[in-house]
Amino acid sequence: MKTKSILPALFIATTLFLMACGGNDEPKETQEVGFELQASLKGLTYQKAYLSEYKEGEMIKIDSANVKDGAFSFKGELTLPEVRYVSFNDGKEMFPVFIENSTILISGSLASPDSIIITGSAPQKIVDDFKKGLKSHEAKMNEIVDRYYAAEDKGDEEAMKS
Repeated sequence: MKTKSILPALFIATTLFLMACGGNDEPKETQEVGFELQASLKGLTYQKAYLSEYKEGEMIKIDSANVKDGAFSFKGELTLPEVRYVSFNDGKEMFPVFIENSTILISGSLASPDSIIITGSAPQKIVDDFKKGLKSHEAKMNEIVDRYYAAEDKGDEEAMKS
């Protein structure tokens, strides 16, 4: 019986002890808050980069940065991770990036969108891993679609169903 009454008190004491030991003693004003997106893209000739969000069916520019030697950066703060778009040339060239309050690095070449690498964002890594998983099925899906259209062109109903 005594053990049952001691366990809750021991649990509370341990929790309070861990709370007192944990955390950061640094004052809140000096703690790093927000995100910093640092990009360096080969062959980038545009003078301005824009950070935009998609809201109510429109792309809305929320920040801009000067581009120097292919490099630019954005800083800000979010309450939750969000997808934003880095764009150039009035939005004709853009790519999405999941931003959270961390340092996010972007490298690659705008001329080859598949070469763009984004690191430092956990949500972005999840999306990238998902895309890699889809690519493993892409060839099989293309084969099925090609067979279907070939059968459709021949009017082969049986082949279209298989």
